Amino acid sequence: MVQPAPAWMSGMSRIRDGAKADCALKISTCVNAACQAAAMGVRGVRVQSTDGIVEHNVEYTLDNFATLSTHGTSDSVILDLMLNKHLPETE
Repeated sequence: MVQPAPAWMSGMSRIRDGAKADCALKISTCVNAACQAAAMGVRGVRVQSTDGIVEHNVEYTLDNFATLSTHGTSDSVILDLMLNKHLPETE
């Protein structure tokens, strides 16, 4: 259930001052995205690990968010994340 939410929120600004209507709009957008992600998860719908910065493992996806947070969202950083994904472990 957790995996679709990061895919939707990866482009959202995470800076909130809590005092203005635009802040409330961003928060309500994230809440809506979380509800939609939960509904998708219940139905078994997943964002594929071939899409964007989403990995096959939610921890790796969150690591990608941390990279974006520390290195920025330039095309080169995003492209590097997309081209150097972790491969799923084979049994």
